[in-house]
Amino acid sequence: MMGFRNLRRSLGAGVVAVFIGCTFSAGADAASYDVYSCRGPVGQPLSSAAWQPKLNDAEPGDLTITDTCLSGGAVTLETNPAGINGPRKARLDYVFDLPAGATISSFQLNRSIRASATEGGLNYNYRAGVRQSAGGTYTDTGCGSVFVPGFSCSSVGSPTDPADPSNVFDVPAANLTGLGTFASCESVGCDLPQYQPGAEFKLYGSRVTIEDNDPPAIEQIGGSLASGQPISGRTDLYVSASDQNAGVRSISMTIDGAAYATNPSASAKCVIPYQVAQPCPTEAGRIFPVDVTSLSVGDHVAAGQVVDAAGNTTPFGPVNFTVKPEGSTPGPQVPNNGNPAMNDPRLSLDSDLVEHDADEPARISGSLTTANGAPVAGAILAVTTTDLGSTTLQEESAPPVTTGPDGKFTFSLEGAGARKILVSYTPVIGGAVTRTASTTARSRISLGLKVRKRVTKRDLVTFRGKLSGAGSAARGANIEIQAISRGKWRTVATETASGNGDFKWKYRFRFVTSDAVFTFRSLIRRTPGWPWPSEASRPVKVRIDVG
Repeated sequence: MMGFRNLRRSLGAGVVAVFIGCTFSAGADAASYDVYSCRGPVGQPLSSAAWQPKLNDAEPGDLTITDTCLSGGAVTLETNPAGINGPRKARLDYVFDLPAGATISSFQLNRSIRASATEGGLNYNYRAGVRQSAGGTYTDTGCGSVFVPGFSCSSVGSPTDPADPSNVFDVPAANLTGLGTFASCESVGCDLPQYQPGAEFKLYGSRVTIEDNDPPAIEQIGGSLASGQPISGRTDLYVSASDQNAGVRSISMTIDGAAYATNPSASAKCVIPYQVAQPCPTEAGRIFPVDVTSLSVGDHVAAGQVVDAAGNTTPFGPVNFTVKPEGSTPGPQVPNNGNPAMNDPRLSLDSDLVEHDADEPARISGSLTTANGAPVAGAILAVTTTDLGSTTLQEESAPPVTTGPDGKFTFSLEGAGARKILVSYTPVIGGAVTRTASTTARSRISLGLKVRKRVTKRDLVTFRGKLSGAGSAARGANIEIQAISRGKWRTVATETASGNGDFKWKYRFRFVTSDAVFTFRSLIRRTPGWPWPSEASRPVKVRIDVG
């Protein structure tokens, strides 16, 4: 198709030779954590999930990106070998996906840079390098066709030997709110360079150290062990915590000062070396079963700590409890929520995911039973919701639900979007939570795209679209505009949706030389933090009459 070249090549194309022995110096301390991309601390291949591409003032085919990290290669940003056509300063940024409010204390990149030197008075100014941002200002350093401060070279590092020591770019002390790499044309249009490439940045690996001085917060301590009543036999302690930075890595517990149990996060991302900037869950709850028959009759104390991904710790406790002799009279407070009421029933929901139409309520169902499967009837269960489209992830209370004679329950929640639903049980009404179950409820989304079917060359064409069904999550959602090029869908622009899901993209077909028909669609991808699968609109066609 005329006028379009690929923006992003397939991940498996052009595998670069694996380099052995490339390691990164450690940058983390007790108040920070390292995020590795493309290469791990001992050179092992990793994903580049912590970085995201972003186009600026670019047309289809101006720049390309190739990612072969998982097969032992690199991420390569480069300008089109044919030059940048048209009056624009095309730029492709590869930005580290830093969480809001976080800072980078140091980083190390393993990279090579090339920019074609200026000869013969040609109109081009190719550049490639690193952008460091702090407090709203930024600094670019690298290589360029025209020598300016920070661009006093035409190449640095080795584009063929990833293990070359000259590839290392180490910033041991920084206070950054943004970090990225780029390849660009900094003139208004760049002619075909005499030497290829015009601009190229290869990222063989990175280590970014994120500062995290905020310890996790203890949200709740409950369970029959914390009831204040003498206990015997089996019991448990429930601990929940949150950490909005690196996330909760583990919760551990001691009894009488001796290690009892440690519950690590079950998330596959919460594993060192970290490969994303927010690797562990921001909220976590753990139940510690305890059999007190191994403890002496009398007073004991439970305690523990919560650890986040940066190594910050927050202690909890002491939780004082008394072990009573087997068969002794129960304390004055006994479970009274449900029939039979108990400390350790089984609470379950029928599905981990509830999907519904945006104009219909979400219907959640589950059951409360004894350990043997007998129903617990008449129990009052608390319900809380967290809007997954909100930046604050604020938990809100919903009306409670009561189990029926068969121990089952059903309730409905109105509204579009995606929400985490948490159902909780307390043995003593008004007491501490001992059992929870959660699910995700999300409305079905759809994506549309409209455009005039026939335009003339140089018309400014407006593509309009709408993301429906996402509720509050629509605001700020990244929508890709794609076109078919060489038989494949290629991303040509990225737009941001408004609060009601509307988005638009404007484009002028300047460089079409003969009548042509182009096919477009809009796409939203499944990414970390976006709780829906990828969704694409129906294709739309635009006929260009050259005239």
